This record gives sequence, structure tokens and C-alpha cells, in this order.
Amino acid sequence: MSLSREDVILGRALMAWGLVDRNALLSCAEDVRRWAAHGQAVSLGQVLVQRRLLTPVYYQAILARLHQHYLNSSQVSPHVQQATQNLPGMTDSGRYTKRVPRPDMDASSIDRAVESWDSVAEGVNAEGSQLGFEIDLGQEEVKPKRRERRPDFAIRKKLGVGQDSDQFPIGAWVVQEYLAAGNFGIVYRVFHHTSQTPFALKLLKQPDPSEEVKQRFVREARTMFNLQHRAIVKVHDAGVTQGLLWFVMDFMPGKDLKQILAEQGKLDLQAGLGVMETICDAVAYAHSRGIFHRDLKPENVIMRRGIEPVLTDFGLAKDSGSTLNLTREGQRIGTPLYMAPELLMEAEGATEQSEVYSLGAMLYEVLTGKVPYFAKSLFDLADLIDAGKHTPLRKLCPEAPRKLEKLVKRSLSKDPGKRPRDAAEIRDELKTM
Repeated sequence: MSLSREDVILGRALMAWGLVDRNALLSCAEDVRRWAAHGQAVSLGQVLVQRRLLTPVYYQAILARLHQHYLNSSQVSPHVQQATQNLPGMTDSGRYTKRVPRPDMDASSIDRAVESWDSVAEGVNAEGSQLGFEIDLGQEEVKPKRRERRPDFAIRKKLGVGQDSDQFPIGAWVVQEYLAAGNFGIVYRVFHHTSQTPFALKLLKQPDPSEEVKQRFVREARTMFNLQHRAIVKVHDAGVTQGLLWFVMDFMPGKDLKQILAEQGKLDLQAGLGVMETICDAVAYAHSRGIFHRDLKPENVIMRRGIEPVLTDFGLAKDSGSTLNLTREGQRIGTPLYMAPELLMEAEGATEQSEVYSLGAMLYEVLTGKVPYFAKSLFDLADLIDAGKHTPLRKLCPEAPRKLEKLVKRSLSKDPGKRPRDAAEIRDELKTM
């Protein structure tokens, strides 16, 4: 199976503009070929973003410039113009805006792509590239300049709040302190105007988000509000202020489970079993309400007072009873190192068994300090899981009983039918150890 013409055009541009190293580009191209050989439709851009060699914003800037120069030039052949037109757009969250066809163009093999990319690279100089048309796209133009300003600069501007103001209102809540920012949200420590009890307010940081992003944010708030469990963060209020969506949840100072594992290496056996029993109970409860978290990992577990795990970040959660579909074909939801193999490239089929795999991976890491499988690409990760040769639990955690090792091995099975039936089964087995 070979690269598509679209992938070759994208690779030429990346080489010409010096945005991606040649060896890294060839490695990504090989991933495309191998995924195609396994029947998966994956494009070069998708692999580049997955490996974090490009961001979605960079990809869109590159695509816009390709359109500008290729589609408006009379010197470019119709075939190349059509291929450029076929390059899929990408949302800010890294999803393609149309389906990616499986590459099947024999005329664009990896060998020919290498020759094409190499010949372009030879013509690059300080003035730009020699692709046969005028071009001026350097990293300075694609990459936003770094500025020394507050992480919530755009939010403050939208609300009309000065950059030096320590406190400001959002609805009935008063911001005390900026805490953190993620891909889509900003979190503040706040208090209600009638009380000094601290809470956390999560605000959608994009001033003009797409409808899809807004739906995801609202769904996260609604999901967490409807889940009442001691180990799931509780939502107390939600609203819209000057077009900005927000919700208020419990304030839980402390580190997440990943940070604690990084500091301690691993948890001792009894502490680790207790933490995972509580997490499994929370996941089992969510499943009983028809909710799949879809991004179970240590980073999404806050350790309240350093000892009590609380599951958070339901931004990717899916209600099994909802008809709303916010996942496009080919979209990958979740974090690969904790994802069931059947979901590595297609996450829409999330089930209790796929979440069992994630819990098994977390249990393994909590007790050993290592993830069961690690690779730098999705394809290599899928190969490792398919081989099923992770280091046995007892080799890294000798004090673990054999029945615990068997439970972990079953949970990490590449065959969903061989895993424990649900999170409740794992919880109940952990109780006996």
C-alpha cells in the first residue's frame, strides 16, 4: 500500500518550509503505510498531529497556504490542484472535517515520496523554497509569537477585566486565583458572594468556540452534575457570562495520581489496591447510569488530601442513551497508552470492556510505576498490544498475589471477550486481595 498524492504534497511542503525533520517525516510516512496495510485509513497529517510534530493550528495554516498557492496558480496541474483540494481540514481539537480515504495510489509510493521530498529539500534556501511558485511561509509566520501575558488574557479581555485585577465576578461567583488551563478550559479558584468556601470554576477559554466544542463542554457539566458519587467530582452550578460558558465544581487542592506516581515511583500494594478499588467503584457507578468516561488515566484522578481518589474530567464522556454524536469517523478519543486496542483509531465503540482495559492499565501502573505498553506511535503501540508481551506484574511488584497478576492480565487482554465483564467485577475481585 502506498502514500496518497495528498500526503506527498503535504510532505513536500513540510520539507520545503523546514517544519518537520526528514527522518521524522519518513517515519510518519511508514506509519501511514503500515496502518493502511491493516485496513485503517490514516493520513500523514493525522500521524504528524498524533506524534505532536504539528499542532492542529499549524496544520490549518499550512493547508491554507497550500490552497492559496496551488489552487490559484495556472502553472499547477489539475491533478495536483485536485489533490490539494482533497486535503482534509482539521478542527482545533485535531479532528478531520471529512473522512480520510484509504491511500491506494500506486504512483505515489514511499520511495517516490522520498525522492520528491529530497529534491525539494535541496532547493530550499534562506529565501524560501523552490517549488515552482513564489512562497513565503516560514515558521515565524505559522507559529504564533510567544508573549509574556496572563494565560487567561483573552478571557479577561472578553469580560472587560483588567490584567492586573486580582478578583473579578463571573455570575454569582468571585474569582480568587487562576489555577490551570487545558486544551479547552481554564480553571479558577472561586467563592460564592455569600460565602468564603472555595470552589473551582471551569470556563470554556475559547471566546468564539464551535458548536461542537460548546456541546462537549455542556455535556461535561451535565454529566458530572448527574453523577452523585463520593469519588466523582461534583458540579454545583453552571451558567453563561457574556457568551462564556462555565460551571462550578468541588475545589480539591492536591496532586493528581500521575504526579504522585512520578514522585513515589509506585504505590505500595495495599494503598494501590485501595485507590483502584475506589476508582473502579466510581466507574461502575457511572456505567450504571449509562456514562462511559472514555479517558480513564492517572492524570484524571485527583488525590484529595493525598489519599482519596476522585475521578474528574468528563469532557470526553459519552452517554450511551444519547443520540447526539460528537465523534466523527476516524476520530481517536482518549489517551493511547490507556486505550483498549479496539479503540486506538476508532473510539465510537466505547464499551464497558474497553473501559475495563483502561482500568487494567491504570492498575498495572499504580503497582509497578510503569504503563504496560509504551511506544512512540500508534502503530507500534498496536503491535505491542497485539503481541501481548508486557512485563508480568509480579516481576515488577513481587508482593502482588498471583490472582492479582491474573486479574491484570485478563483486563489487558486484546480480546474484549476475555476481559472481566465490567468495572464492578474488577472492584469485587480487588476487595478479596
